[in-house]
Amino acid sequence: MTNNFYDNTETYPLIVKELTVEGEIANPGKVDFSPLKKHSIIVKETLLDSAGSDKFVGAYRYDGYSLFDILEKRILKKANAEEFNPIID
Repeated sequence: MTNNFYDNTETYPLIVKELTVEGEIANPGKVDFSPLKKHSIIVKETLLDSAGSDKFVGAYRYDGYSLFDILEKRILKKANAEEFNPIID
């Protein structure tokens, strides 16, 4: 037990058998999660009610891999790179 009440409850894993990155990249393929670090974020969720006011739904902790870390080693190979340089995307 810690003073952080977000980690004092049971976690529910979301099982992913494999993840494949495809598309306009030079090195498509399956993602190897073994070298990646897991990150933890806390999200407070609200929705707008019919009057347009905020309604608190809940606060959740998500543990997982960063999309940035997953895509960082992929090399762009755009079909329209001459019209739209990757640096402006």
